[in-house]
Amino acid sequence: MPKCLNKESKPGRPLRLSEGYDVELYRRLVRAKLYIETQHAAPIDLQAMAEASCLSRFHFLRMFKLVFGLTPHQYLMRVRVTKAMEFMERGSSVSEACYAVGLEGLSSFSRRFKQYNRKAPSVYLKERQRRRCLLEQSPLRYVPGCFLQKYGLDEE
Repeated sequence: MPKCLNKESKPGRPLRLSEGYDVELYRRLVRAKLYIETQHAAPIDLQAMAEASCLSRFHFLRMFKLVFGLTPHQYLMRVRVTKAMEFMERGSSVSEACYAVGLEGLSSFSRRFKQYNRKAPSVYLKERQRRRCLLEQSPLRYVPGCFLQKYGLDEE
């Protein structure tokens, strides 16, 4: 049994800190996770991630999935989609956001985006723009009534 596991650990479920783990291994995995977050736009392969954590590819893959509940590739895709959403919120087009986060094709980006957000990037972008316009037109509409009453603000 790997040092980071105890008898109560279950495969496919992220470890909790209280379950006992090897601190050094956890630190290395967090280093790899941070590497993914900072280098998400560059081509990253499993070997690069494993090297960032000073582990073999196969041990790294097993331990990353066990500790974080996602494979490194799944985590990389989640980070890329999240960063793409941030780009689109700042005014980038779908294609600009796609290429800015390191994805090379719009169809694969759209598929990944839809997988995580349950809507196409273009639909997400239109909804964000519509919400932004509504917020600019009547900002107090989105403030809870109890807050408005407490601070004496008039509802529109």
